[in-house]
Amino acid sequence: VAVTVTDDDTTALMKPSDKDQSPPCLTTHGGDCLTNAEFTTKVQELTTEVKTGIVSRVRKDLGRDDHKPVTWPLDMVNTYKALANLELVRGADEASTPGKGITLGIIDTGISSSHHAFQYNTTARTITQEYLAGAKQEAFGEFSHGTAVASIAAGRYYGAYGADVKMFAIPLGSPDGKYTPITVESLSQSDNYASQLYTTVLGKSIDILNLSFGYNGGIEGYTEKQLRDNYSKTIKALAQADRTEKTILVWAAGNAWGEMGAQASSPEILAGLVARISELQGHSVAVVSVGSNGKISSFSNRCGIAKNFCLAAPGQSIFVANTRCTADPNTTTTCTQAELDSQYGVGSGTSYAAPMVSGGLAIMKQLFRNQLSNEELVSRLFATANDDGIYATANTYGHGLMDLGAATNPWGIPAFMGAGQSTSAVETQGSPITAAALAAGPALGDAFSHALGSQEVAAFDSLGGPFWFNADAFVVESPGASLAILLQDFLRSSHRQQPAPETWQFHVQKTAPPTADGHLALANGASSFTMTGPQGVTASFLQAPERLHSLTLSWEPPSLPMVSFAAGHVKEYDSLLGSQGSGAFGQLSAETVFLGAGVEGSAGRWSLSAMGEVGIVTPSVASSHLITTISSLGTSAFRLQARRSLGNGGALSLSLSQPLRVDRGAAVFSPTTGRTKDGVVIGASSKEPLSPSGRQLDLGATLELPLARGNLSLRVAGSIEPQHQSTAETQWAVFTGYRATW
Repeated sequence: VAVTVTDDDTTALMKPSDKDQSPPCLTTHGGDCLTNAEFTTKVQELTTEVKTGIVSRVRKDLGRDDHKPVTWPLDMVNTYKALANLELVRGADEASTPGKGITLGIIDTGISSSHHAFQYNTTARTITQEYLAGAKQEAFGEFSHGTAVASIAAGRYYGAYGADVKMFAIPLGSPDGKYTPITVESLSQSDNYASQLYTTVLGKSIDILNLSFGYNGGIEGYTEKQLRDNYSKTIKALAQADRTEKTILVWAAGNAWGEMGAQASSPEILAGLVARISELQGHSVAVVSVGSNGKISSFSNRCGIAKNFCLAAPGQSIFVANTRCTADPNTTTTCTQAELDSQYGVGSGTSYAAPMVSGGLAIMKQLFRNQLSNEELVSRLFATANDDGIYATANTYGHGLMDLGAATNPWGIPAFMGAGQSTSAVETQGSPITAAALAAGPALGDAFSHALGSQEVAAFDSLGGPFWFNADAFVVESPGASLAILLQDFLRSSHRQQPAPETWQFHVQKTAPPTADGHLALANGASSFTMTGPQGVTASFLQAPERLHSLTLSWEPPSLPMVSFAAGHVKEYDSLLGSQGSGAFGQLSAETVFLGAGVEGSAGRWSLSAMGEVGIVTPSVASSHLITTISSLGTSAFRLQARRSLGNGGALSLSLSQPLRVDRGAAVFSPTTGRTKDGVVIGASSKEPLSPSGRQLDLGATLELPLARGNLSLRVAGSIEPQHQSTAETQWAVFTGYRATW
């Protein structure tokens, strides 16, 4: 078998409700190809390591043993597991800078980038601030809502603390304690300002935009017509119709539950626009808040009519950067910048649930090498959310609770696809990796492994997400000459060549014995029919139904009894020189034509013999996603033998042979390397030689001694570079046997 698959532990790679087997082998950044069980164990180990590292960081930074008030959100949304997956797929460097290469935009009050929350991996990213709409630097010692929000999306304890951050500071009003829904007239008056703001920000090359603010007024209180009539410019700016890759908009759903006059059964108007305006669907996310008990926060709006575009994340009692001066206002003592930069506090609100999601999306985008479109990232975020138990209540939790561990795992069984195909058809046109295997025959040795060893191949899960594998992980090399074949060779060496019969003789065998010699080694186990004539002519027909058939002619001229000739044809229906493919490797078949010659002679008391064969193989490949073509192959095999009779009636035999080997030829491989953002599979093509790295040479010495009424035989056999692998160690075997006839 090509891979080992177990179905007893699939939780690491699949949604628990799925019943299919998980991927058999995932390639880590370190080059290891792990089976499902190994991958699961490795994820668990790394998850523990990641958690230990973050907990240690919290304890060291804050001087507190109780880390749970800080880290409980990470447990709840499986961030530790996501970072473990990131390390396995992208490496420790990428995992140490989650969100690396991704740009997070935040529209808020501003940011104090010198705060301790952002002083982690500072050389790996940039944090910038731009003042818009008349905004000014926040007053020293006042609480910065933007800094608190950013510390969740991209701070040292949560989220994507390796992402680049662009803060767009705007003036945000403070709640006056009275809940008053915005009127459509006021909405219309703000349209120009808002559209200009969003147009400016969305033109700044941002991947994900966090929006932890909004107007009062539940979306249920406004019709689509009212919104389009009074907020059309802003809707157009947020729709981003002129952009091929739309920035993801992550909105805080609002904190209006329990407010007098509020319609909080759905998000507030800005977060809820996606429920009314179709152009915003696909790249907009509304986020409601849950507490450490996993239940919806008492203050949080629900998902309601926006349930198809909404999910939940931790937003209650969240550990955030705090820039408020805590000095006694009745004294002349003031806070220093160093004191403010080291302060943290606890905050609650959907304002803090939204950046949990923004940071999570940045990690997802990084893990998938930026090959998923932003709309696919949103779709994947929704599809992988935890919707079990209470989270099945869509009117409250939408798609459920964000689960970053699930979002960064293969969903279902990844499948290989061909270049040019669409990942949307992966479930109907893909070839599951569990079916992919290439069992290399002895003649090819490690040729396939070497050809594919440096190549990475992408497979796609049921959501279209790419995951990368070492192509050679699906190749199983031949074990080479088995003990049974060596034993058969030992028994055969005890036979003396029989003279040509005086009349035609026929011989039938249901199962031909194994042989390590020449091209007929391909027909091991086939049924054989042999005709031998008085003029030294022999014809053999071998057949294994649905596997192969072979016809061989040989001639030992009576006038030249020391010479022999042979010619043959072998047709393989499901293999190439014994190599078999399945799944994405397609179906292999071949036709082989070979010629052979032998000669016998003597030198003193030694009887000498030599035989050799050369062949031409015409391969065929069908229905393969990974192999485009295989050229004609050149093959060879030979055997040299010397035998000397001893004075006591015994004999000494020496032999040197090379089993069937491919000497020349090449294959064009076309592994998929990933996909475009619009879901088209892309690949690379390379031509690789198919000659194995070594040349197996079998040495043998047999001593035959008369004993009683028979012969005792002792043979020592050794294989140099077995399986035609240059790095393989020499193998030795010793046989002894007794033969008697009566």
